[in-house]
Amino acid sequence: MVSLGVIEYHVTKENFIDKELANVFLYESTQCFSDFTLQKEEVSGMVKVELDDFEDLWDGTKEEVNI
Repeated sequence: MVSLGVIEYHVTKENFIDKELANVFLYESTQCFSDFTLQKEEVSGMVKVELDDFEDLWDGTKEEVNI
């Protein structure tokens, strides 16, 4: 796995404050998406993107990529 760093997440709704730190990693795999079981409360989905496009998105060179 390759560490991409930590993303800070903060949301405030009425009487609820949620502050989280997410450690983000890249993981190269030969598995199909259907081989993974996602925890619906924690993961909204997975997408496949070209690494060059992802790097540009991550460093702010691009604001969006096609998936």
